[in-house]
Amino acid sequence: MFLDDSEIVIESVMLHIILTGAVDDTAGVRKNSLMALQVFFPDIEESSQVENAVNCLKERCCDSSLMVRKQAAEVLDHLFSTCMPHRKQLQKGWLTAVLPMINDREQKDNSESTFWRNGRELLETLACN
Repeated sequence: MFLDDSEIVIESVMLHIILTGAVDDTAGVRKNSLMALQVFFPDIEESSQVENAVNCLKERCCDSSLMVRKQAAEVLDHLFSTCMPHRKQLQKGWLTAVLPMINDREQKDNSESTFWRNGRELLETLACN
């Protein structure tokens, strides 16, 4: 697709819109874009698009807004748990973005959330292999 006669080709307009929203100035827009990415992600087939989406999630795990960081971690964790075709890329993203969030002092009640349980399972699996 071409935008503004500038000869820029966008392979997936939907993914482009979602990723653009994920870097918006408003935290609520960023959070909602991450929720949209969670729904759209299983339909992504090209590895470059998967990589862009995972990189976006990793960046949002370091967002200035706690609300956005939590949403990014939950989305990345959900996708890691459910999206088998891209599990390797999601695992790498999870390990580099969500796991370090253990040290995030703003996170409340870390031990009870699903991504911490999944993290323990992943670490146990990696330790056994």
